Amino acid sequence: MFKPLTLDEGRILIQIARSEIWRRFGINFNVKVPEKLYSYSFPVFISFEKIIFSEGMCKRILRGSMGCIKPIKDLVNDVKYVAVYAAFNDPRYSPITQPEFRNCVVELTILSEPKKINLEELNNSLILGYHAICINSGNKSAIILPQKQVEIAEKFWLSHRRRLTIKDLVDYIRLSICNNFNNCEINVYETQIFYELQPDGLVIERKIYLNRLFQNNLELLKYYELYA
Repeated sequence: MFKPLTLDEGRILIQIARSEIWRRFGINFNVKVPEKLYSYSFPVFISFEKIIFSEGMCKRILRGSMGCIKPIKDLVNDVKYVAVYAAFNDPRYSPITQPEFRNCVVELTILSEPKKINLEELNNSLILGYHAICINSGNKSAIILPQKQVEIAEKFWLSHRRRLTIKDLVDYIRLSICNNFNNCEINVYETQIFYELQPDGLVIERKIYLNRLFQNNLELLKYYELYA
C-alpha cells in the first residue's frame, strides 16, 4: 500500500500550503519544516473547499484544484507552487479572496510513480477511490483522481440507483475522454490523501475507497490491506 508520508508529515504539508497562500495576502506564518520532507519527490494535487452555512446545513464548495502529474522540484516546493495555482489560477474559478480563504479547508493528494496498463489490467486491478487514472489520447488528456470518482459515483447513483463499478467508470471514460482504448495511453497511480476537517483544523487521512457508492472487489481490497 502506498503510504510514503506519516499523518504528521501530511499535516505539515497542508500547513505549508496554507502559509504560502497567506504569504500572497501579505501575512507571514512560520512553519517548521523537517529536512526529510525536502527529500521527497511525488506528483501532488491540492484542492481548496469553501465552507458555507445555509439553512442550518454545512456545505463544502470547491474553489480551486490543481496539480502536477510529475514532480517539478522537491515535495515542499511543489506543494507551495501547486497551492498558489489552485488558489489563484484555476481557470474554472475566480481567485480566492482573503475573507474566503479563512473559511477554506485544504486537501492534499500525493501520487505514486505511474504504472502503464492496458484495458484488461484496468478492469482487473483498479480500486475505485484509491487509484488515480491518467488517460492520454492524442492531444487530449485527463486525470481522474479518487475525489472525481466520488462525483461520478454520486451522479451514477442518482441516475441508476446502484453503486459504481469499474466497468461503469470505464464506460464513463469511453464516453467522456477516449472512445477507443487502443489509441489511449493509460497510467494508474496509487494515492495518499490528507484532508482538513475544518479550516486550519484537524487533519485526517482520507479512505475514499471505502465510500459506499463504490462497488469494489473485496478480495482486491484485502490484497492492498485496505478492507477491514
